[in-house]
Amino acid sequence: FMTIRFDGTVDRVNPALATFLGREAGELEGVHVLDLIHPDDAMGAEEQLASILTGHRLLNFPVRIIAGNGQVRWIELSGARDEDRRLLFISGVDITARRRADRALRESEQRFREFAENVSEVFWLADAGLNRILYASPAFEPLWGRRVADLIKDRKCWLDPIHRDDQARANQAFRHLVEEGDMD
Repeated sequence: FMTIRFDGTVDRVNPALATFLGREAGELEGVHVLDLIHPDDAMGAEEQLASILTGHRLLNFPVRIIAGNGQVRWIELSGARDEDRRLLFISGVDITARRRADRALRESEQRFREFAENVSEVFWLADAGLNRILYASPAFEPLWGRRVADLIKDRKCWLDPIHRDDQARANQAFRHLVEEGDMD
């Protein structure tokens, strides 16, 4: 939590935020709040500051800050203006771990997409009960002669190109593979 004067300088910082910033509370007083913000986020932060000054509330604004040791941390800010005291009241939540996890997930999804779009084998992902297809590789279309969208819409359409006399056996083999992990 911090209070900021209308000129953008820090009035007070609570001990938790000072620790988060890697600084002493006293050394932050008088510092312009934008000096704590990562340069790439400064313009957006300045716009948000101006918006609060005109009476708007700040809700869940993510911004990178630079800690005293130079480490970049993410914080989600919310705040409001107190006209009588001519201060902005700002609270923040550390979202550094969440942002790192989001980034790792995006990178993992990108690696999966690159793999899936370049493998020549057909595979698909389904929910645990095999009731809904979540994803099918692009190789499904040329091999099955059906669109991936058809499989996602109708999870059993993969059986259609198989001769009617062999469909039950193919479906049973597929279920056995899923349940037992082998094709016996």
